[in-house]
Amino acid sequence: MLSGRLVPRFGERRMAIIGFVTGTATYSGYALATQGWMIFAVMPLWVFAALVFPTLNALMSHRVPPDAQGELQGAVASMFSLSSIIGPPLMTHVFSRFAGTVPGASFFTAALLASTAFIIYWSSTRGMPPPTTAATTHCAGRSVELRTRRRGRV
Repeated sequence: MLSGRLVPRFGERRMAIIGFVTGTATYSGYALATQGWMIFAVMPLWVFAALVFPTLNALMSHRVPPDAQGELQGAVASMFSLSSIIGPPLMTHVFSRFAGTVPGASFFTAALLASTAFIIYWSSTRGMPPPTTAATTHCAGRSVELRTRRRGRV
């Protein structure tokens, strides 16, 4: 619901940038929190960070031909699975290594990783033209067709 209002207004690339920046800020806020209420004060920023994955997925989908969408989604799912395998042991190790000296070390590490992802995203998309009209029209037409089909009108 939120992405349906923000993405058309700001664009997919800008929303991804906003998401990366607020994600990094949220992780940093969690790391610097010294009181429980501070976590709750920072938490609303995560709303924008949660838009990064669907926005990036849409950006990639617009740039891939219709017959390669399955390959793209398979690659995205593989990367998500790989990060889900590597992330917990990495953060557990960081937490155990710095538990007595740097209380928010795991969140600082997450902020560092989010910043790195942002830099990679920024440098790889800077100057890139917007998706072609044909791809956008195809994707938009496909979503309209799917919504119509779900309602039983086709």
